[in-house]
Amino acid sequence: MKKLLIIIAITSTLVGCGVGDTMQYRTRGHVFLKGEDTVCLKSLPNDILNSYLLTSSEDHYKTTLLVENYINIPYPNTCMKIKLKKNFSYNIIYIMNNQKFRVDFTLGDYNDLIEEK
Repeated sequence: MKKLLIIIAITSTLVGCGVGDTMQYRTRGHVFLKGEDTVCLKSLPNDILNSYLLTSSEDHYKTTLLVENYINIPYPNTCMKIKLKKNFSYNIIYIMNNQKFRVDFTLGDYNDLIEEK
């Protein structure tokens, strides 16, 4: 029994455990809406976007809406085309300048993004 628990612990550490993976993205990022169908990550000159992943509460965050990995997209090109729906929450985790960020947000009544704390 003890060996089984050790094997499970080692496997979980090597593979990752879903929710624990997103916990690495603790630093709060910021997003804003540009037009009706473009979500942008707040960035500054010389910032480089390395990856991002966007999910929604519509299906309990199971389906990836947008994802790009191993990219080096420079400022100001840190926007993504997507039509958001009201009454759902969204989560984006991203790496910019090799630092991990996360933002939880909803689409407001006035087509503005409301960041959740």
